[in-house]
Amino acid sequence: MAYISGPWNTRPHQDYKNWNHQRKIEYKVKLEFVVKVPFNVDLDASTVNDGDLYVKNVYGKLNINNVNGKIDIVNAKGTTRAHTINGGVTVNYLAVPPDASSYYSINGELKVTYPSSLAADISFKSMNGQFYTDFQNVEVMPSKVTKSENKSGSSTTYKLSKLSDIRFGSGGKLFKFETLNGNVYIKKQN
Repeated sequence: MAYISGPWNTRPHQDYKNWNHQRKIEYKVKLEFVVKVPFNVDLDASTVNDGDLYVKNVYGKLNINNVNGKIDIVNAKGTTRAHTINGGVTVNYLAVPPDASSYYSINGELKVTYPSSLAADISFKSMNGQFYTDFQNVEVMPSKVTKSENKSGSSTTYKLSKLSDIRFGSGGKLFKFETLNGNVYIKKQN
């Protein structure tokens, strides 16, 4: 685990003559880390405020989180959870992830490139965004309906899911894409 423990805002020493008129010394520090790990490791990485995460050539499970910054993942193979707020998510896979994966951003685009052999079920949700793909073998699935019964009466309520489900190829693993303000792009690797 790597983290920053300082510097923090400080004040002058107690023997300062004009204690009532002390100056507040503020530090503004930007640090960048380059961390090398074995290529097959499972990786958890996160940052907050003015930092971007860049992950390259890591083939294990990825759990990548950010606040106020983007996420770039290059040459991945593993199951992925890439979530950010106020930033985009870009992922390029060398192989289709072996298990369910999720991609999330409140204010940013989601751009994921898969091998042409992609066979998966995609769940898409966006309030102010569109879904784009250049894959040919794609089928929009019917909306899921859930049934709930009212315990105080005999009424039954049916609700349509707000998610759009799309099947790529023969379907399979579930990949979730969710953004509030941003488009989703699922691209075929050349």
